[in-house]
Amino acid sequence: MKSKFLWLAIAALALSAGMAAYLVGQETAAPASYQVLKMNLADADGRPQPMQQWEGKILVINYWATWCPPCVEEMPAFSRLNEKMSANGIQFVGIGIDVPDKIRHFRESNKISYPLLVGGMDAASSSAELGNKHQALPFTAIFDSRRKLVAVKLGRWPEADLERELSTLLGR
Repeated sequence: MKSKFLWLAIAALALSAGMAAYLVGQETAAPASYQVLKMNLADADGRPQPMQQWEGKILVINYWATWCPPCVEEMPAFSRLNEKMSANGIQFVGIGIDVPDKIRHFRESNKISYPLLVGGMDAASSSAELGNKHQALPFTAIFDSRRKLVAVKLGRWPEADLERELSTLLGR
């Protein structure tokens, strides 16, 4: 009888040790390699813009469209935050789910301080792996400087809330 309890205790201890090792491994594992971070999208002028060019920066990726009123409404706030925080290693990038002509016209009509890339429907699907299962707009994802996904928001992200989130990432 004692031998049976001893084996159960050993099995429980082994299971606990294995689970602890797994959890520690999860915390130290390299971040997942998201499709969007591997993309090479064109800007509205057709110039390729690899997402890797912003390696080492906190990256705020906003999926938007010219025909999406909440998307367009939040862009001036994103532009202000990009100007205010870019010196601290924060980079905003807009991925337009639209055609180049409409994105180019939007850029020319509005003062946006960050790159607007042409994503189309293929790029929209990359938002699903970030948590946007229905691929609705606007959708924003924040990656830390090591490319770990740290926050997402479906819908408009109020400027004060986003600034607080980014300041926290900067350790302020």
